[in-house]
Amino acid sequence: MQDHNSGCVSLLRLLRGLLCLLAHDAAWNNPSEGIVYARMDFAENWNLPIGPDEAGSWWYAGSRLSLSVLIITIWGKHFKTKYVTYVSKVLEKTPRYVVAVWDDLLQRSAQLQQLLTDASEFQMWVDSGTHFRCYSMLWWQCCKMPERFNLVGRMCFDLEHHGKGQCDGHIGKIKTWAGSASKAKLICDGQQLVEALTAENQKSLDANPS
Repeated sequence: MQDHNSGCVSLLRLLRGLLCLLAHDAAWNNPSEGIVYARMDFAENWNLPIGPDEAGSWWYAGSRLSLSVLIITIWGKHFKTKYVTYVSKVLEKTPRYVVAVWDDLLQRSAQLQQLLTDASEFQMWVDSGTHFRCYSMLWWQCCKMPERFNLVGRMCFDLEHHGKGQCDGHIGKIKTWAGSASKAKLICDGQQLVEALTAENQKSLDANPS
């Protein structure tokens, strides 16, 4: 009986995982009318300084600065996908930090506020890490956001190591940008990193306006 129950549980987990993958693919490839989608993921912490390989003196500096990087992808049916990168000295990957990032982003972006005002639903796709799968995140997404924008808020949890393609692709891109910028100039702090990524992003937009 115990083996039978264990097999049933495994099958249910497999089915749940398959449904998660199908739902995420549908949301990404064929977004529904009136829904704003978002996905978040933390990149590995970055260590500064970074700079030209031939400039060996900076490599032996005694001090190192670690920065956390949070990637947010926002998409929907009638607007171009947006990628947001938050770089911070805050290394704790906690729900409080994630909520603070979103509150800051909403304050900075009138366009995002308008998208959410016009939407009927806001779906947040995340992994099942404890920095996302907790009461405070559920409260923010399913209570605070609906109250603020008069919409339905949903938290959607992916399987481990699945559904992160959009964020992983952007993480790879900003690493390339940082590497390219550091060939010309030593990057020593968060502000210089943000300025370097912003400049490389603008080059990319100028080269590919679409």
